[in-house]
Amino acid sequence: MSSVDVPPSKASRSAFSTGNHSIYTANTPTEASAPREAAAARSPIPPAKTQHKMKNQNSRTSVSFHSMLGSCLFAAAVFLMGPPKASGQITNVHVDLSSLGFGDMSQLTPGIRLGNVACGPTAAINSFFYLQNHFGIQTLGPDNGLLTKDNAVSAINDIGWDMGLSEPNGVYFDNFIQGKKDYFTRHNAASLIRVESMWAPTWEWMYQQLAAGQDVEILFGWYDPQGGRHGGHFVTVTGFDFTDTNGNGNIDSGEAAMDFVDPWGGVSLVTDDFRMQGNQMNFHYTGGASGIYRSGIEGMIAESPVPEPATYGACGAGLLVVVAAIARRRRQR
Repeated sequence: MSSVDVPPSKASRSAFSTGNHSIYTANTPTEASAPREAAAARSPIPPAKTQHKMKNQNSRTSVSFHSMLGSCLFAAAVFLMGPPKASGQITNVHVDLSSLGFGDMSQLTPGIRLGNVACGPTAAINSFFYLQNHFGIQTLGPDNGLLTKDNAVSAINDIGWDMGLSEPNGVYFDNFIQGKKDYFTRHNAASLIRVESMWAPTWEWMYQQLAAGQDVEILFGWYDPQGGRHGGHFVTVTGFDFTDTNGNGNIDSGEAAMDFVDPWGGVSLVTDDFRMQGNQMNFHYTGGASGIYRSGIEGMIAESPVPEPATYGACGAGLLVVVAAIARRRRQR
């Protein structure tokens, strides 16, 4: 297994995976906390990958419907949901999405291109199973069809080209995000699925995405005691628990755990000793990809239908308020 230790840089917030692992980006203007990105050459995409026809006219109808629904009900949703809670106010949480249809594909499955470093594409496809099985998005498989266990290897290879998967670094985080967007576009799902990301994420942000029904992938890096980075890994998060037993508003050792599907083997695991170390979520990785150093979460990506699942409930409540107001006016007349 190879490893990389590159000095940090404020000029770039990019990291990459090595050996069995992966990488970067940020939507927020924070200083770099990850190794400097080397110039990663994007693997050429075969001509066949650039010639997908836009199929399934029903998907276009769904896009229009979802867009109209989101636009019409957005104001009511924002009003009812209220302002977000400030950091540190959420102290006892539990969310478990693990039974809602995530995939269990392993990056080591025969036929996966560059499987040793394909954790990013594999983690993404495992999350796409959730979007399909729980929300009914039916164009995420090969040829814009259903994603199945039998065709998942093809889908992983497909999105791997979109993400620029290459050896020895695997996938860069910015390429991971753009690759997913490109994949959604080719599969008539770009307007059906919202993609968000956060570099140096907070645990509150992760919890809020999961509680809203979004699927979440994370990139974490392995850091030695001196702060040197020795590769990274993508996984698909399926749950999170935190009980602030000492009431200090911080995650201390023994107070939290994160559930995830590990693409190294396609197994469901729970973090060991999840806690905050400075401003970074840290834990002991218990999977088979590596684990000689502590794992620090570097970046996070979330996807959900448009509008987000939590918004549907808020929109429904908003409609009830509007209907009740109209009824009152009619009675007053």
